[in-house]
Amino acid sequence: NIEAVKAWRAHRPGYATEKDREYRRRAVLLVGRGDLRCVRCLCDRPPLLEINHKNGGGGQEMKGVGHKFYRDIALMRRTVEDLELLCKPCNAVHALELKHGQLPFRVVWEARDEVA
Repeated sequence: NIEAVKAWRAHRPGYATEKDREYRRRAVLLVGRGDLRCVRCLCDRPPLLEINHKNGGGGQEMKGVGHKFYRDIALMRRTVEDLELLCKPCNAVHALELKHGQLPFRVVWEARDEVA
C-alpha cells in the first residue's frame, strides 16, 4: 500500500534513507570481507566503491529493488561468493569486458593525500 508507506515515512523523516545507507555500508563491508578496496586497482576511497556481480547480471537483480539487494546482503539473506568490490572505473571496464572481451587498457589507482 503505497499511500500507507508515504504516510508512515512522512512522520519519520530521514528514517528510510538512514537505514538504507546503513544496509549499504554493511553490505559493502561483507562483500569486501572487511577490506574496503577495489579488487583490481586497490582504490581505497569508499565513495568510489561499488558491489559488482562477477559474472554479470547485476542490472537484472537490482532492477527496481536495489534497496532490497543491499538489505538482503546486510542481513545475510544473500550469499556474496559471486560478488566483489570494484571502484566505479573498474566496474565500467568489467561491464565492457563482459560485452566485448579483453580490453587493451587497465585502470591504475594512484593514491594521493590530497584530492583535487
